[in-house]
Amino acid sequence: MKFRNILFFGLLFSVFSCNKKSQVETAVEQMPLHVKLYRFDQAFFNTTPQSLPKLKQQFPFFFANGFDDKVWIDKIQNPQWRELYKEVQLKYKNFEPQKLEIETLFKHIKYYFPTIITPNIYTVIGEMDMNTKTIYAKDKLIIALELYIGKDHKFYDEFPVYLKQNFVERQILPDVVASFAEQIVVPPVDKNFIGQMIYFGKHLYVKDILIPNYTDAEKIGCSPDQIKWCQDNESYMW
Repeated sequence: MKFRNILFFGLLFSVFSCNKKSQVETAVEQMPLHVKLYRFDQAFFNTTPQSLPKLKQQFPFFFANGFDDKVWIDKIQNPQWRELYKEVQLKYKNFEPQKLEIETLFKHIKYYFPTIITPNIYTVIGEMDMNTKTIYAKDKLIIALELYIGKDHKFYDEFPVYLKQNFVERQILPDVVASFAEQIVVPPVDKNFIGQMIYFGKHLYVKDILIPNYTDAEKIGCSPDQIKWCQDNESYMW
C-alpha cells in the first residue's frame, strides 16, 4: 500500500509537471515577439572603400576609434579573411532558420524575465576567440559565426578536441543562454569550490527553463559519452 501511494503521488507530480510545461510552451508560442537580424558579416565583407564610411555610420559600435580606414579595407581584402568569410557563407548564407530558433528562445526569456529588453541579432566574423562566441549586451546579441561551422573544419585543427566539439550550429543557443545567464546570475562572493558549483548550477538551471528541448550534454558542452562517464563515476568524483 505504501509503495502504491508513493507511485500514485509520483505519477500525479509528473502529470502536473507536464501540464505546467505545456502551459508554458503554449504561452510562449502565442507571444507576439519579433527580432531584427543584422548580417554585419555580409555587410562588412561586401563593402568597398567608397562605401565604408556609410557602414561605419550604420554600425559605429563595430569600429574602434583611432583606426585609419585602411585597417578595415586591408581586412576586407585579406585573402585569409576572405576565405574564412567564404566558408561561413557556405554554412550560414541564409540565417533565417537560426533566427527563428533564437526568436523562440527570446520568447522564453520574455516569459520568465518580462522586464528584459529583447536584443537585436548581429552576426559577425571575428578572431576565433572562445570568450566571445556570443555576446549578450542589453539591446544587442552578437554571434561570431566563424566558431560554428562544424567541429571537423580545417580551420579548427589547432584547437583541442574538447573545445572544437562545440563549434557546431547546435551549440549556438546554449552559448546565447550562457551569455544571458551572465547578466542575471550574481557571481559568488566566495570563489571556493562550493560557490562555483552553486553559481554554475544556476547557469544550468537557466538553460533548463529556456532551452528545455536540449540535452544535458548540449547544455553543458560535453559529448553524451562524457556525460555518461561522469554519471558512472559520480561517486568517485565526490
